[in-house]
Amino acid sequence: METPELCNISGKQKGNFNFSLCLICQEHYTNQKCVANPEEASLQNLLDKIRLRDDVDEYRKRVIELTGETGKSLKLKKAVYHRKCYQVATIKNMVQRQLSKKAKEESP
Repeated sequence: METPELCNISGKQKGNFNFSLCLICQEHYTNQKCVANPEEASLQNLLDKIRLRDDVDEYRKRVIELTGETGKSLKLKKAVYHRKCYQVATIKNMVQRQLSKKAKEESP
C-alpha cells in the first residue's frame, strides 16, 4: 500500500471527534503510525498552528472540533497524530503563506 502524499484532512469521522485517530486527518492508515504519547508542547504547537490556518476550510473544521482544547487536555485524552500530518500543518513556510494571504485579504 502506497503512502498518501498528504493525509485526507477532511477525514471520514462523523459526529464525535475520535482522539485515538490522527488529530488532523481523523484517519487510521496502517502504513502511517501515529505518534504515541506526544509531548504536551507538541500538541499545543499543533493546536496553535491549526488555529492560525483556520481560514482554510479543512483546518476550520478541526478548529471547531477542537474548540476549548489545550495541549494539556489533549495529552490527558491521549490524542495522537501522524508525523506527516503534523509536518504539513506546522511547516513554517505553509503557515507563513497562510498568514500573508490572510493579511492581504484583510487590507483595504
